[in-house]
Amino acid sequence: MKDVDPKFSAWACSLSGCDGGDPSAPVWISGIEWGYGKRRGQTDDEYEEAVSSYYSMNLPDEIAKGRYEPRGDYLWQEHLTYPFGRSVAKLFMALNGLGVENYNRIAEMDIDSKIFKLNLYPIAFRHAGDKLWAKYHIGDLTGLDSKEVYRTWCFLNRFPFIAETVKRHNPKLIIGIGVTYLTDFFACFAGTGGSGNIHIGELQPDFKNKQNHRRYYWSKINSGRTLLAVIPFFSSQYGLN
Repeated sequence: MKDVDPKFSAWACSLSGCDGGDPSAPVWISGIEWGYGKRRGQTDDEYEEAVSSYYSMNLPDEIAKGRYEPRGDYLWQEHLTYPFGRSVAKLFMALNGLGVENYNRIAEMDIDSKIFKLNLYPIAFRHAGDKLWAKYHIGDLTGLDSKEVYRTWCFLNRFPFIAETVKRHNPKLIIGIGVTYLTDFFACFAGTGGSGNIHIGELQPDFKNKQNHRRYYWSKINSGRTLLAVIPFFSSQYGLN
């Protein structure tokens, strides 16, 4: 039986897997994990090379450094080169009552655009299965035998750290993206302090765009100081896009 690598443990029980921003910002936005999406204009060969380099070089280097502290600014212009980053910009525009069609100008606008963008899980994966864990020998880096074991380990070790970070910074709003991970989001951000009743809301379908009924969930956490809302993924037939 392997032991969990102590450097991985220190790295994972920090704000690793974060896209940047300031934890003191009033709005936090959380994904599940980096999907390692293609940059705008990137060829297939360039993309495959970047993915391979991430697992063989970038990820080991990050873990070797131990605890991760995010940089102070979320670089909107950089993240607009990714589909998910563009969707985050549209969401933030909507939160500020602004037209989403101007999302690509968000960095230029005279609004408080400070957010903290993080993920539940710190390692990037293109899909949810275990194949990449074995293919890129991630067990050798972490001491964890499979992606399922890794996620369980994060539940027990990483999530309590993030819940304590919520208590320290008291964000007004945390948005979790992906209702199929409802349990994960509440375990991560509410922690042992729990939450009030988890309310269910429904987004009205846009029949013109053939959208289905879509649910979202929300509750007060952090002794009522923080609103946690879990919304549908941006893409898919039930998504927000």
